[in-house]
Amino acid sequence: LIQLLDGQVSNILKASGRTVGGNEGAYAQLSRLSAFQDSLQKKSSVFLMLAEASGMMTIEDQANLFPMIDYHLIRALLRLGCIEIEEEKLRSSLLQKERVEPTIEQEIRERVKTVCALLVEQTHLPLIQVDNLLWSHARSECRHAPVCLPDNRPENPSFNEFTDTKFNGTCPFQSWCPGAHDAQYRDLWAPLTETENY
Repeated sequence: LIQLLDGQVSNILKASGRTVGGNEGAYAQLSRLSAFQDSLQKKSSVFLMLAEASGMMTIEDQANLFPMIDYHLIRALLRLGCIEIEEEKLRSSLLQKERVEPTIEQEIRERVKTVCALLVEQTHLPLIQVDNLLWSHARSECRHAPVCLPDNRPENPSFNEFTDTKFNGTCPFQSWCPGAHDAQYRDLWAPLTETENY
């Protein structure tokens, strides 16, 4: 940071010209720093979403922003049925929380990107809001003890804090979510693989 950007994080944002994509965008600027060279660009996306949320940057090419794909987001979309696992061996591995090949995990991540892009297109919400809604829900209400099961309560207040609501005893997706009615969805877990990029 000192050598490349005079020690100023804001220089990354200035150099990007309010864009994240392309050769001069913020992803490219961040990749010059070793801490932001993860292949999944999750750390970069976290930084950029925080920069926008704080008012330090207005991202003009929102379509080039990647979701912060971590295991919470993957697990939520699997349980919601947004990503279908048809291969029985893989479904069994996800249900049993067994390790999977990194290529399988990467393929699922690509599906998550597609779903997030569709949600942005259909809801007209910024990606940062879609990502935060799904992530906080998965972390709070659909983790180890999903709230769609009797007597389960949110594991932490993230979702209710983000949505400025109170838990009313049910999941907002409960009426249509396959995981609310079928353990073969509800017990799915994100693929386990060796990575520091979660």
